[in-house]
Amino acid sequence: MAEPYKITQSEGKGSGVFAISTIPPGTTIMCDTPVLKLPRKLAQYTDEEVFRAFKELDEDSQARVMELHEGHRAFKTKLMRIFKANNFGYERFCVVYPKVSRINHSCVPNAAMNTRENLTTEIVATQPIRKGEEVYITYNGLFEGMTAGRRYRTLRAYYGFECRCPACALPPNDLILSDARRQLISVLDAKIRGFEPPNFHLIDHLTPTTAEQLAMQIRYDRMPLETPLTLPERAAYNLMLAKLLQAEHLTTSVVDAYRNAAYHLAEQMLQHEDIVIVACCQNVQAWMTKAIEAATSINGVESARAKSLGDEWREWQTVDHFKVYNMSRQGNLTDPGFLDGRDFAVRIGMFGPAHCSVLTMTALSRRECRALMQERLQKTSSL
Repeated sequence: MAEPYKITQSEGKGSGVFAISTIPPGTTIMCDTPVLKLPRKLAQYTDEEVFRAFKELDEDSQARVMELHEGHRAFKTKLMRIFKANNFGYERFCVVYPKVSRINHSCVPNAAMNTRENLTTEIVATQPIRKGEEVYITYNGLFEGMTAGRRYRTLRAYYGFECRCPACALPPNDLILSDARRQLISVLDAKIRGFEPPNFHLIDHLTPTTAEQLAMQIRYDRMPLETPLTLPERAAYNLMLAKLLQAEHLTTSVVDAYRNAAYHLAEQMLQHEDIVIVACCQNVQAWMTKAIEAATSINGVESARAKSLGDEWREWQTVDHFKVYNMSRQGNLTDPGFLDGRDFAVRIGMFGPAHCSVLTMTALSRRECRALMQERLQKTSSL
């Protein structure tokens, strides 16, 4: 199958990767395997360590490494400058990809890296890329939660360029809003993962000179939350995260955010086995629908992610709460006047002997539902 891209010059950026035909979202644009690999270490690599790993390569691999962008950082050898400009850091290794290294950066990328355990990586389109458009990835996953100023300092210090992507070239007032959204993204994402938000203040002192200091190389500490999030907080934080990511055109994490918002709200709802809150069901359905739509848009309608979410949603709808909700929407309940739009919830129960019991449903107003829940909470607290 012909590759959907070509590597050619990108104005002001050196080499770049461009679509030679329209690339739909979910398309694997390229696959790449590391040409150079070094074990991850806390301290800086020395020229000798990089040269030793380089000398173990065959001549063709060495040539592919030496063809890459040299970078601007003040290291003694061309090889070290190439390594520093093109390496990707993982938990156990730092690697250089011969083809992926040609892809330029954007803070609102149109493609993402999916890396396997063997460090083979795929570049997958996350939105439609028209013929002639450049393919972009982000060079730092933390940029989703960084202000434009901190992204600028990081890219200037380590890569030697000023990003002019749509997120960085916004008018001043729009940039203020974008920075606020990205800082909220950082806070929400960290708390959802169970950590305190990262402290990026060190970046405010980052320059091309200080970039090589060990203190600037250490990863940001991830301190666990003192108090885990509650279920309502998990649902609310994921929903807010999804909305903020969409506002920033950061599509790759939107699917999980909407799905997790729906999941945690459903968890909360199912704590009351016999009460179906209509608005909760509506929101779970709406958010799962958005997750499926986003997965279809990003990964493709036939993608494993879109199909998995569809299967998961169909399984959720077999739960009694959603069965009752769907019956009420479709007018399949015995009383034609059931749930007339003013009702807040449905109380479900079984009437009669076990062998011939009948499902019963009682509409509850918001006040009735709240009183019932408070009564149960008081009984639980008194035990």
